[in-house]
Amino acid sequence: MRVTIYRRGLVWWVRYQQSHRRVRRSLKTTNRKVAEDLRIELEYRLRRGELPTQVRSKTLDDFVEEYRNFSQARKRPKSHATDMARVRAFTASLKSVLVEDVETADVSAFLSARVLEHGNSPATVLRYREALHAFFEHAKRLSYITPNPVAAVPRPRIPERDPRFLSLDQIKELHEVLVGDIIASLIVTVVYGGLRREEACWLTWDDLDLAGEAPVLRVRGKTIDGEFWIPKTKKNRTIPVSGKLLSVLSEHKRNGVPWVFPSPKNCRWDPDNLGHRFKRLMKKAGLPWNFLDLRHTFGSQLARKGVSLLKIAKLMGNSPEIAQRHYIHLLPEELREEVEF
Repeated sequence: MRVTIYRRGLVWWVRYQQSHRRVRRSLKTTNRKVAEDLRIELEYRLRRGELPTQVRSKTLDDFVEEYRNFSQARKRPKSHATDMARVRAFTASLKSVLVEDVETADVSAFLSARVLEHGNSPATVLRYREALHAFFEHAKRLSYITPNPVAAVPRPRIPERDPRFLSLDQIKELHEVLVGDIIASLIVTVVYGGLRREEACWLTWDDLDLAGEAPVLRVRGKTIDGEFWIPKTKKNRTIPVSGKLLSVLSEHKRNGVPWVFPSPKNCRWDPDNLGHRFKRLMKKAGLPWNFLDLRHTFGSQLARKGVSLLKIAKLMGNSPEIAQRHYIHLLPEELREEVEF
């Protein structure tokens, strides 16, 4: 039984066969001579049968099913479906049988192919990498593998861009384009409430409190007709309703369903179908906007008014770091004061 050594980065590893399975182990040393001495000792013990047989082995197909159950129990339905599609795209590209047979080179080749053969953007490749990292991290927790093969694959570099948002005149233009359309009120709510597309789809009448001097809109987890949903960040938030938004929501009528903005079939909008409808309206009007632009409009216009980034983060359900990255460039007067000394 032959044991061979090889290097990953600066650390030396060994590989050998045991009970018809390939085994890889880190020697936890960067010294070639020490690694060679450990290899000889390991080979001697292996020949004498002094090494316990590994029992934590799993075929790739079996682990995909095991991970599917794990993911489904912990992620939102859409996130779960998207991540599993990415994992299956990767496993379909492999000839490996066992989870432990997957190498960093396999992951690197797959991600490169997403760019060269499929034309995926760096941002999309990054999401593939994140899905695969979570997949193999779970395998590592269960002792099916030792190192995560994705960890050594560099993250793709994504150029940082300032978010697009609508000016006040462009918001008026958007209103004119949407007049009479079934999604007009929904779009206004996204602009003046900073909602994500899925949050608007799941908004119910119970989430609105428009009476009194301080009307509010709540984004929160809920179960309706046996279907459970929680916000992307898994945190509820309350958004004060502005005068412009209040006038729109007050005129919006209930129609016997829990949804504030039901689809043409009088059920909850599917986020993708809603996105396609909005995209068609924008294309017809010759406008470039998408749902993310609408959400950024809320944060950007608040930043231009001088609202603190911490408050913007709280209203939008973001972390302060994300709010700072997106909107700090919109505070020129504040920054101008900071450079005076």
